Order: sequence, then structure tokens, then C-alpha cells
Amino acid sequence: MAGVITPSSWAVEQFGAQAVEVVRCVAAGLTLGQRAARTVGEAGRGVGVVDNHPYGSAWVARHRLFAEQFAGLPGYEPFHPKGAPYTLAVVNGRVIIPFRFADSLQTPVTLARLDAKIPRQVSREQGVRPPVTLFDELDVDLASNLTVVYVAYAANADSDEVLGAWWGVASALDDDGRLLWAPERIDLGGTPIGSVVDAATFTQGAQPSLDLRPRGAATEHPAAEPEPDHSDAADGDE
Repeated sequence: MAGVITPSSWAVEQFGAQAVEVVRCVAAGLTLGQRAARTVGEAGRGVGVVDNHPYGSAWVARHRLFAEQFAGLPGYEPFHPKGAPYTLAVVNGRVIIPFRFADSLQTPVTLARLDAKIPRQVSREQGVRPPVTLFDELDVDLASNLTVVYVAYAANADSDEVLGAWWGVASALDDDGRLLWAPERIDLGGTPIGSVVDAATFTQGAQPSLDLRPRGAATEHPAAEPEPDHSDAADGDE
């Protein structure tokens, strides 16, 4: 039946009775962020920009739109990483980190790399460590406060839609950002998403008008340097 989501056993293990709503929020957040970013990209092309940097520059808006979908969900709390111009969503003790790992489905998600500095910093702070080698001593005292759930998605400036998305936890994170994980695909079709933005108001800094169940989280704007460009895509995304 269209619109019905059956959460996996892994999702239920992570989010309990909230699993269905969390899947809906993830799907909505990714889709709204992609449509907003593409609107910015189209506005840039409209004034003569010939590359995809305007599309890629919308990474802060992507994070904000994603986290806002969880506001009001039981068990939700915002998590503001030090130095970040956005918050992350925490549900049931899981901090959810979305990131764009590719601009097509040709790159296997098992090769996804977390390039941005702040999400990698959060991962380390919450206990996601590099792979253990024969020369390493196991840190038995290591204790994390939150479980990190990564949401890796593929999208590009030529489509309003997210091409595909996966989520999971990582057993390790290489120093270059490569995840050691076995993610599962997310059903992005369970929630109808409305149109997102008026390009002019978005590029002028006003909050987009969304046709999706409004969630009233306030937007924070701490001072922070931009995150580094995404090396897997030429458009400078997060």
C-alpha cells in the first residue's frame, strides 16, 4: 500500500516505537534539503553561474531542514556540535548525521566517506574510532554518550529527487573519513513531500515555506567557518 512504511528490525532496534516516524522524518528531511539546494542551483544558473557551487553551498540549509523534521517527535532533542552553524537531531539516544556521499548511484555506499570536519569530530567524540590494528591496544574504558547513525545519500544538481539513501552505524571510521559499515537502504517513498521554495526568498536568506507537517525548531546561527568541500562531488556540497 502506498505511503505505508514497515521499519526493518534494525530500525526498530535503534528507535523502538518511533521507527516509522523516524523513517518518515529522514525521508522528508533529505527530500526537502535536496529540493532547496537545487532551487538555489537553478537561481545561480539564472544569473549566469555556470558551475554547481550554488547548489553545493546550500549544505547548511540541508542540515537545518533535515533536523527540523524531528522537532516535536517524542524522544527528540537537538544536538549542537561545537563550532557548527547547524544542529543535529538526536532520537532515542541516537545522533543522526546525514551526508551526501556521491552524485550518482555508481559509487557503492559501502565506500561512502564522511569528508566534513564537524561530523567526523562528532563521530570521534561519541566513540567511533579508527579500525583497530595488531599494534593498537583496545581502549576498554572508552564510553560514548550517543550512538551515531549515519545517513548517506546520493543526489546531484540535475534532479529534485534524492537518488538513494542508506543508513546504519559504523564499526569504525578511518582517518580519511571512510566508514566501515554495512548500511541498509531507506524507503524514501513513504511520505508525500510538498514543493519547497521560492528561489528569490531562499537566496535572500528567508526561511523556505514548506508544505510538510511544520516542525517548529528554532534556527541557530553560531559563528563558524564553512565545512570543507565534498571531494566526491564537484559541486562543493558538504
